[in-house]
Amino acid sequence: MRHAIPLLLTLVCTVPGLRADALTDLTARLKALKGQTPITLKLEQTSTEWDEGKEKKEVRTLKVAEGPGGLKVLEDSGAGGASRSGKAPGDPTAKKGDSQWRRQLRAQEDLLEELEKATLVGESPEVLEGRPVRRLRLKLNLDLDEEARKHLKRFSMEATLWLGADGLPVAMERHIDLEVRAMIFVKVRTKVDSRYRFMRVQDRLITIEATDAVEGEAMGHAFKARVRTQATPQP
Repeated sequence: MRHAIPLLLTLVCTVPGLRADALTDLTARLKALKGQTPITLKLEQTSTEWDEGKEKKEVRTLKVAEGPGGLKVLEDSGAGGASRSGKAPGDPTAKKGDSQWRRQLRAQEDLLEELEKATLVGESPEVLEGRPVRRLRLKLNLDLDEEARKHLKRFSMEATLWLGADGLPVAMERHIDLEVRAMIFVKVRTKVDSRYRFMRVQDRLITIEATDAVEGEAMGHAFKARVRTQATPQP
């Protein structure tokens, strides 16, 4: 036991450093993806909302391209207006000014924003669909101003990333649970479950599948929505 105590102390002191290095390494790999190679994607998005027991579904198909001239929408069925940002209605991670379809075209930028203030809480080897991956568990920070934080009564935001052999994400799950109370009778509760699948295309990380499910309650009114977007690279 006398010899075991120094060994335990060594492990306790070195593991946090190793975990920090894993997050630093991932950030560096994502920053190396400049997203300059032109790309064209076919997008298929299905948006579903439930309100007072009624279901409303919209389907939208697009073809988008990004290159030196920026983002261009080549084809658009015109449906799916409820979620033109690619995020589910009520998703607290949606930011004002987000480029449309950035999540699909340049997933590395979305991930870098989330990792900026992330804390790594766990790391382990795993097998995903028959191939070895590294599983990272993260605690994330929701970017809220001071005034918004005053009304935040409960908040939890966690994510799991699965990294492939090249050290880049192949999949991600994110869970958000928050409750806001502005006044005695004004209460908002929101829960968001998101799942993403990624693929590297030269100097880009694209999101080939994204599902955001939002549900909650605002001032006694329940809401529920789901947005699923699939992306297919085009020649």
